[in-house]
Amino acid sequence: MSLSQRTAKPGVYRARQIHPIASPVIHDGWLHVDNNGKVKGFGQQEPGKVDEPTIDLGDSWVIPALVNAHTHLDLSDCEKITESAPETFEEWLLQIIEVRNHADASAQIDSVGALSQCFEGGAALVGDIDGGSESWQVRREHPIESLISFPEILGLQKERSAPFFERANSFANNAPRSGISPHAPYSTSFQSIDAAVAWSSDRQRPLQIHLAESPSERQLLQSGTGPLSGLLTNLGLELSDHFPYSSPSPFIELIERLSNCHRGCLVHCNDLNDDEISRLAKFDNLSVVYCPRTHAFFGFDRHPVRKMLDAGIKVALGTDSLASNPDLHLWNEVQYLLSNRKDLSETEILKMATVNGAEALGDQIHGRIQINKPAKLLVVHPSQTGLLDATFEWL
Repeated sequence: MSLSQRTAKPGVYRARQIHPIASPVIHDGWLHVDNNGKVKGFGQQEPGKVDEPTIDLGDSWVIPALVNAHTHLDLSDCEKITESAPETFEEWLLQIIEVRNHADASAQIDSVGALSQCFEGGAALVGDIDGGSESWQVRREHPIESLISFPEILGLQKERSAPFFERANSFANNAPRSGISPHAPYSTSFQSIDAAVAWSSDRQRPLQIHLAESPSERQLLQSGTGPLSGLLTNLGLELSDHFPYSSPSPFIELIERLSNCHRGCLVHCNDLNDDEISRLAKFDNLSVVYCPRTHAFFGFDRHPVRKMLDAGIKVALGTDSLASNPDLHLWNEVQYLLSNRKDLSETEILKMATVNGAEALGDQIHGRIQINKPAKLLVVHPSQTGLLDATFEWL
């Protein structure tokens, strides 16, 4: 079975619970998959006469396959960084830069095999930041239906970022399911972020940006000082033309500007305060992508995901990369939240892992069970406590 063809076999499946996600849970229900691998119907009443066999799944749950809204497949050769456990975010960034500067192109192409790890972790749709390695050419020539690539924009100087925009245009012309990703406010100029927002709006493509990832990012934007300033200066970059931002509230300014994109995924948002969360909640086209185990890896303060959900912000889940996470299994992110964030309900976590991710990526097929849509489904075997410690398999 290819990575883009993980659809259930034809049959009428009976299960203790059917979780459509976009509608209420169906207890002691059924789900009909037709010969085309699409959901023909689901419910609690008898489905009527069908040609396909009936399969009893017992006490299991049927849920839509997951959505990994944010990862970096081309950092899959950086797993040794997690073993060394850098003491600071800036030290980690420097190690990433060193690995990228010395990586072998063929190894990076092979790292695309990490995509299969995403699917092993229950994800049928993946949003991937493409950092400019040779692997993007492979994915452009061999498009995968279940992969949405976001070519990355880097550079504080216009001449530095121009080739990245050219690559994003080339990618978009050959891959209809692609977006754009101005990397972060500390690595991409204000002008390039605005240009990426306009690109997203003009082409009606999604955008991803790392935002408020660490406290040092706020310090750089507000005062032009701090650990990130020191790192960038040591890399030979001239910062005076870019930092500090003229706005006294740089993240609110950025949220306002990013709201002009077609659809935006604000990744991490570990350091947003209450006012910034309130401003973000005003824009239906902006979502947050939270990467729980990566957040824990850096030891940041408690993520404000509860406040975001209460404000009405759509929060999706991602795995980030093997440079900050032991694997790319989104199911393990679900389990981490169930164990460590008791302020989040099972229902909220399931939505974060499914439909919220699909909507963040602008996808109308994945993340929910829908009639006449591909049957990309998981069978969950719950534990005595529900989802916590539950296992799954592809239907």
